[in-house]
Amino acid sequence: RLSLTGLDTRETEFVHELVLTFIDHLPPLLRAIESGLKAGDRTAVSHAAHSLKGPLGYFDHGSNQANALRLEQITVAEMSRGPELLFRLQEGLSALTRYLAEQFGTEEEKSTYHEIDFGPAN
Repeated sequence: RLSLTGLDTRETEFVHELVLTFIDHLPPLLRAIESGLKAGDRTAVSHAAHSLKGPLGYFDHGSNQANALRLEQITVAEMSRGPELLFRLQEGLSALTRYLAEQFGTEEEKSTYHEIDFGPAN
């Protein structure tokens, strides 16, 4: 299910920090994508999706990276599909972060990251 591409998972402290950094940066990037979609700002959507796509490569999680790429390459004419792609991405990232927290997080982090809401902002 998960492959930490190019990483030595025996380097547990480094992998732990990488996972925490990845998880901590997800909500602002997802909010930036959502805000860009609401504003019709293709450039903002593309930039935030690009920023998300790179780190996803470490985890080799194909569908999430593919959805981020689709959002990164979205055209003005395709912006109406953006919310659907974002929803799929949010679902996949929710599952991914739960898995990462279970595998690499401390007990406190596990409970914290199970509570992250990747759904639409209020």
